[in-house]
Order: sequence, then structure tokens, then C-alpha cells
Amino acid sequence: MSDVTPADESQRAKALVDVGRIMAAGSLTIGSIMLTVFGFVERSIGFERLASDKRLAIVALLPGVAAFAFLVCARSIGSIYDTLVPARPYSVIRRAGLRAMDLAGAYGLFAAIISALVAVSTGLAVALYLPDIGRDAMLAASAAAIASFFIALLGMLTRGTRFRLICDASMVAVIVVVMMLDWVS
Repeated sequence: MSDVTPADESQRAKALVDVGRIMAAGSLTIGSIMLTVFGFVERSIGFERLASDKRLAIVALLPGVAAFAFLVCARSIGSIYDTLVPARPYSVIRRAGLRAMDLAGAYGLFAAIISALVAVSTGLAVALYLPDIGRDAMLAASAAAIASFFIALLGMLTRGTRFRLICDASMVAVIVVVMMLDWVS
């Protein structure tokens, strides 16, 4: 027998939602600060110099850190949804469609903006690693940005699964590798 009462379960859900809101707000703030600082420095120094001058490597890490912060924000919003809305006994595709409809309006706009911020931050992190700012570099950065957009959006439209965990882990691993290669090279 379980000693958990419905009132305890309600308090637990409320606490989880409060923690999720704090994490979403905090990570959104941190990511925004990182991108803002990067933008100010990039405007005064220039993108090419940031990508090539190793003395500025710490500044070049800011977009990657911002991508992590925005990804935490996306996951926090997804966990709030998971806590408030019970699971539906449908296929994964239908559940994602229903969740997208649930996200319509301001919440859906917020989900799209957070996913776009993850994409921009990831694209900048990849572009800063690449040695030349040419066509191939822009294609690689664009591909990374598009992939990260869909990974972030996937996290908001689906419940936590092994596939989503693998997507998140691979995105984090790629960003960490790119940041470390930029730092040591």
C-alpha cells in the first residue's frame, strides 16, 4: 500500500512545476546574457577575429554555453507540460500533434522562439570553430542549427523517451566536442 495521498501528489506536482518555471526563467536569462555579451564583443572585434584569435577563445565559447542554457529552458518547459498534462494513449506522432495543438498560442510561440535560440547559438558555436568563413563553413553551421532546432522542438513536443535522450545527448556531445576543439586548437 502506498502512503501517498492525492493531496501529497498535488503538492508534488505543484512543486515540480515551480522548479521547472525557475529553471526555465534562470536558464533563459543566462542564455540571453551569454548571447548579448557575445554580440557586444563580436560587434567591437569582428567575427573573423573571434574565430581565429586564440586569445579570445573564452568569448568564442559563449554561444555554446548559451545553447546549453536554452536547451535546459526547453527541457524545463517540456517537463512542466509533462507534469500538468497526463499522458495520452496514442501513437507518438499523434501525441506530438496533439501536444503541438496544446502549445498553440503564446506557449507555442515561446517553444518556437526557444528552439530558434538553441539553433542560433549552436550555429554560432559551430561557425566559430571552423577555420574559414566560407560557403562550406556556412553550410555546416546551418546544418547544425537546423538539427538543433528540431532536437529542441522535439523535446517540447514529446515526452521523455530513450530516443529523445539520445538526441539530447548527441547534441550536447557535438557542442562540447566543437567547443573543446575550438579551445585547444
